[in-house]
Amino acid sequence: MWSVLALLLLVQQVLAGIFIPIHGYEKNVQKREPLGFAAVCQQLLRNAEANVAYGQRREDAYANVPSVCFESFAREK
Repeated sequence: MWSVLALLLLVQQVLAGIFIPIHGYEKNVQKREPLGFAAVCQQLLRNAEANVAYGQRREDAYANVPSVCFESFAREK
């Protein structure tokens, strides 16, 4: 009896975790404006520089910045 109740509560929590964020996501997406590629790259590079300023190793800070961001900014300069 208790195991069935625990299983039902677990299933309910899993379903709540799946369906509630999807329902709320539509409202947030409509309010956002699409970002351009350059804006995304600039934000990633700013975040990496901030991480370096806070003491993170440069290699680790720039690990999440795609190489196309570096290539596109190298062409601009």
